[in-house]
Amino acid sequence: MKRNKKGSGTDIMTTRQLAEYLQMSQITICRLAREKKLPGLKIGKEWRFPK
Repeated sequence: MKRNKKGSGTDIMTTRQLAEYLQMSQITICRLAREKKLPGLKIGKEWRFPK
């Protein structure tokens, strides 16, 4: 993933950030990621998603 020159410095979102953005629960976001309906990368126990 590319680094953003402005802002937070990354182009990734946490499960919480994506859930807030999409107005869905974090559980739904995780389920969709597991089912490969959302692009994401699991790092340890947590998911990360491209913006």
